[in-house]
Amino acid sequence: MRTLLLFDGLGGSCADLITDLRERYRQPENRAFFSAVCEAVECALDHVGGETYRRLLPAGLPLRSWLRAPAAPPVAPSDSISAGVCTHALQLCQLQPTGRQAVPGATAVGALGLSLGLQAAIVAGLDARRPGTFLDLCGRSMRLVVLALVRGHQLTAADTVDPALVGRYARGRPGAQPPAPMASVTGVGHRALAEAVARHNTRHNTRRPAPATAGRAVEVGLVASPRTQLLSGHTEDLLDFHFAHQRLLDGPGAGWSFLRNTLPFHSARLAPAVRWDARDRGFLGAGPSGAQLRFPVYATDAPRDLRESPDLSAEFVNLMLVRPVDWPATVAHVMDASAPERAIDFGPGPAARMFTRDCLRPGGRRLRFDSGPRASLQGG
Repeated sequence: MRTLLLFDGLGGSCADLITDLRERYRQPENRAFFSAVCEAVECALDHVGGETYRRLLPAGLPLRSWLRAPAAPPVAPSDSISAGVCTHALQLCQLQPTGRQAVPGATAVGALGLSLGLQAAIVAGLDARRPGTFLDLCGRSMRLVVLALVRGHQLTAADTVDPALVGRYARGRPGAQPPAPMASVTGVGHRALAEAVARHNTRHNTRRPAPATAGRAVEVGLVASPRTQLLSGHTEDLLDFHFAHQRLLDGPGAGWSFLRNTLPFHSARLAPAVRWDARDRGFLGAGPSGAQLRFPVYATDAPRDLRESPDLSAEFVNLMLVRPVDWPATVAHVMDASAPERAIDFGPGPAARMFTRDCLRPGGRRLRFDSGPRASLQGG
């Protein structure tokens, strides 16, 4: 069966991720994997430097301690660095080679990852079959993820939000997710939302002094499906947008909610984070090229196959932090180019699967969805 490998982004709660990781950590066959991953996380944080990362993570990122603990932490990590590390570790754990070849009836014809999930899709596409080679690849992949997330947070560390705006939002939506630098908009047409964003940014930047407008704009960072779009920006700007467009956002069938993310992913505001300095480049080493992929891994900003990319690490960082996502166009391209019959969903959250189903529905195209690790490829 022609199979697409599907990886979600930051779609699960970190508490659930840690519980799942801890269960896998207790399995003897996973000990070498988790040792390599923990070492990579610690190495990346050492490279960043304690003074830098503790400003962003006051409690640190004690992945090894979380795995060894008999019970979940009293307060689950809520930042996108910790959540990203846990998400990537869980996806990589499922990709460990089993030493068995897939049967001819279960051929991987492509991989697709939503935002952070793209890096796991790249690892899958590199298809390292020797355990030592795979663990080395996982270490390099985790160092890349940690450094990209930390550098992104350094750009937004000084952000502040007017408490009066937060209080106004809380009074209007009691019990809702607190304001954050990303928000989900459902039930509003793509064109209508894009026009509202453009008008808002024009008025917003006209009111502010020129220096204050730099990097301060609301962006449609992710078109997820025909009915869901994600906005990225400074939290205060998203609150301004929400208050200015409540009639549109609270109309029939429409919905608005802030995400848990602590970074405005898919935003031009994060562009400086993709320009590594010499020290970061030396630490990360050369990234793999698209020519090393054994099957197609698809970009999400436009319909294209990453086998043509000269640097997959640079592609990932750009696609996660800066470039907007057009998931409907990507899904349509994957279906035409690879003609998958089923998708194996590596999670951890349901967003990638849900958005993919929504994108297929208008055209009546069908794709069977299964959940499970790479071993699922063994059974047709």
